Amino acid sequence: MNENNQNNIKEEIEFDQVIKSPVRMFGLIYLVTIISIVIVGAFYLRYLDFNSDNNRKFKDGVLVEAESDLPTKRSVSLAGVDVNLVGKPSDILIAKGADSFSKNCVSCHGEKGAGDGVAGAALNPKPRNFTASEGWKNGRKASQIYKTLEEGIKGSGMSSFSHLPVEERFSLIHYIRSLKKDDAPEITEDELAEIDLTYNLSMSRVTKAQIPIAKATEILINESNSSKKAQVDLILTKANKEDKAKVLTSVILNKERAIKFLLDNKSWKSNVGEFLKSVSSSTPQNGFKTEISKLSKDDLNNVYSYLISLYNN
Repeated sequence: MNENNQNNIKEEIEFDQVIKSPVRMFGLIYLVTIISIVIVGAFYLRYLDFNSDNNRKFKDGVLVEAESDLPTKRSVSLAGVDVNLVGKPSDILIAKGADSFSKNCVSCHGEKGAGDGVAGAALNPKPRNFTASEGWKNGRKASQIYKTLEEGIKGSGMSSFSHLPVEERFSLIHYIRSLKKDDAPEITEDELAEIDLTYNLSMSRVTKAQIPIAKATEILINESNSSKKAQVDLILTKANKEDKAKVLTSVILNKERAIKFLLDNKSWKSNVGEFLKSVSSSTPQNGFKTEISKLSKDDLNNVYSYLISLYNN
């Protein structure tokens, strides 16, 4: 028997022993498990940037979502139109559309509508190339372009132009379609009727004003602060005028701060025990003296009753 055959028999014997021995079998399984974990770990680390929130595409998505806000729109009165008159292209309407395009669209879409405007260079996705047949988000039909002008396109730099008069929007549509008119879909009477029915274009209407959410939030906060200041001033004035206010001198360190605290914490009004619990938990930061917790029951009731009368009247 040569040496190779002896080695093969030895390997077969050893493997057979591994199968038959639970201890050796456990060792083999353990080894295979460790190797598998190492392989999976290496694969995970290799594609960590793709899978994690550190991936640039996820960061960009969050950033866009965080920075996106409603555009400012003024309220506009829009006269009703006969869509059968403005819905069919004419030299006059196309000329009006070209003028409107130069005022509203050139900065992003470029002078020739190729999507190469200066302001559009930083946009993602890029502004629409009106000279191309493909890639239109809502489509090239007149009704589809009108939808874009009315609603804008979410997630892009294309905002709504619903503030423009209806006739001007149709003029824009005719001009945009003229940039590649050789294969522009025909405008049918049924399509015009559908646009009229969808947006009530034959009826006069007033568009609602709109401001960014961030601006609206700022206004609400300022109004809330102004309202609270007015309440504080009113209560402070009453407390300074009334003789009964002397009952507060032994327990209040700063009247204005104490009044603000009580305005922000309504639960103290439920009963005298809740009042004492509320004011004692954060003295003297809330404007009350620490001595309030040492008042007799009668004195505490007097303070509580007077404060209730101030805030309820």
